Amino acid sequence: MACKRSAVRSRLAPPKYLTMIKQMKKLLALILLIALVGCAEYGSYAECNLKERTKFTKELSHDDEMAIFRFCLDFKSSSEMIVP
Repeated sequence: MACKRSAVRSRLAPPKYLTMIKQMKKLLALILLIALVGCAEYGSYAECNLKERTKFTKELSHDDEMAIFRFCLDFKSSSEMIVP
């Protein structure tokens, strides 16, 4: 009788490793989606520079300006000309 019970259980529920693989695939898709959305914050250097500068309410120091410049360089396309 024990053999019949285990055969019935295996038909009803998938093995644990298959469930874990499905969960990992969903988690990986979620991580990729979050990374893609997070990286799409700025479309260009100019947009990044403008939005970052508006976060400051006071006059920017030279160090702040250079920090913004270095941060926004990641969003520079090859067709944009940048003057620091």
